[in-house]
Amino acid sequence: FDGLASIPLQVEGVEMGITIKQRHENVYKLSVRTTEKIDASKFCQKFGGGGHIRAAGCELTGTLEEVKAVIAQNAKELFEG
Repeated sequence: FDGLASIPLQVEGVEMGITIKQRHENVYKLSVRTTEKIDASKFCQKFGGGGHIRAAGCELTGTLEEVKAVIAQNAKELFEG
């Protein structure tokens, strides 16, 4: 799983890659990898997680659709300012 988390960053122009793994019913683990422009740990701290500046993780609860919506909204806010 950890190896998969870095794959999105191999795509030109991608600044942040997030992989989602279901741990339990309605509990999802996020692995976040970033380039030098984004602080992965700061992003994950919003959800009670943490890690390093380029690699961090956290857990979110809800349906997969709800989790994706929360991630998308927070990523949008991060990139917009």
